[in-house]
Amino acid sequence: MVLSCEGHCEPALGVVRALGERGVPVIVLSETAQAAAALSRHCVEHVVAPQLGGHPPALRSALEALAERHGGPLPVFPTVDPDLDTLVRLAPSLDARLAPVVGEPALMLQLMDKAAFQALAEQHGLPVPRTWAPADQAALRQAAQEAHFPVIAKPAFPYHWHSALAQAFSGKKAQLLDDPSALLAFGATLGERDLGVLVQEYVPGADDQHIDVHAYVDRQGRAQATFAGCKRRIYPAHAGSGCYVEALDLPELERSTVDMLQRIGFTGLANVNYKRHAVTGRYTLLEINPRVSQWGFFTTRAGVNLPWLAYCDQVGLEAGPLPARRVGLRFVDSTRDLKAFRQYHAAGELTAAAYLRSLFRWGLVHQSLDWRDPVPGLSLLWRHARAVLGRAR
Repeated sequence: MVLSCEGHCEPALGVVRALGERGVPVIVLSETAQAAAALSRHCVEHVVAPQLGGHPPALRSALEALAERHGGPLPVFPTVDPDLDTLVRLAPSLDARLAPVVGEPALMLQLMDKAAFQALAEQHGLPVPRTWAPADQAALRQAAQEAHFPVIAKPAFPYHWHSALAQAFSGKKAQLLDDPSALLAFGATLGERDLGVLVQEYVPGADDQHIDVHAYVDRQGRAQATFAGCKRRIYPAHAGSGCYVEALDLPELERSTVDMLQRIGFTGLANVNYKRHAVTGRYTLLEINPRVSQWGFFTTRAGVNLPWLAYCDQVGLEAGPLPARRVGLRFVDSTRDLKAFRQYHAAGELTAAAYLRSLFRWGLVHQSLDWRDPVPGLSLLWRHARAVLGRAR
């Protein structure tokens, strides 16, 4: 079963396709009837549960009704932070026929709360930047005195945004602040207490120094597979998530990632974000997301089907050998990547010719459009076209 929150169709669609291509019939549980994942040819049932993310009673009721109808074990895949948070909190008390693909709840909550993650990282000696979690303006002023600038400010809990926080970040994942006065001016927009931000020393390097390692660690703590990808472009530029990604072979980083996950007792699906320091060349850990990423289906196309491994682990099947990894394969989220190009081009960082060359490559994997499963991508393309025409009118 795949959970699909409104406005976050890509991860859910990727999991549906990853499972469906291995012959697994998939149930999609979504907030609206328009879920793109439910249009996949691999979806055999679509259940609409309004307020799926952030509303435990609604999710519990929908899940337990499905368990009653289908029996178990019934693996449940959260795909974005809101449904992950709700599922983790419900997991210990759910019907035994349900098998949430999440790890130990206390650890999952630590990883989702960026301030708690910082404490966990310091406890286990993980290679993170110096970070502050100021609770009020006085603590923010203290951070401004201690930090080496520039710094990055980012939400402490990515989807628990109050209105001032949402306005301050303007849709970006983070804000780059060059000096103490910029940090204090930014903080002044957040109120006096419960600022909801982390302040982190900036890791120097271009956007293409952002590397993700994806992994699945089974319930016995054994790493079943890993995958590494480099974010060649991100959106919003310099403060967003990957929209043009290349598959890499980084065995040392992948081994150290597995060691780190095992050290903290992690099990489940992990999306581990690093940035390579432009001066030292070392990989700095930015965060560990205990779920699939927005471009998670790319790992399947590159030969590492992590949802399939998770499914087999939950139901007691032998997954069998994975195909050879396709190093050098590239992925694009066309809509967001076009917006990213405009920003890079305006800053003089990417020419139109280089951008077009990157798109005309053999085997480029697209976020939604897929000839094996065309309806979801065509539906999203039609919705986008209608939105553009509506704005034009």
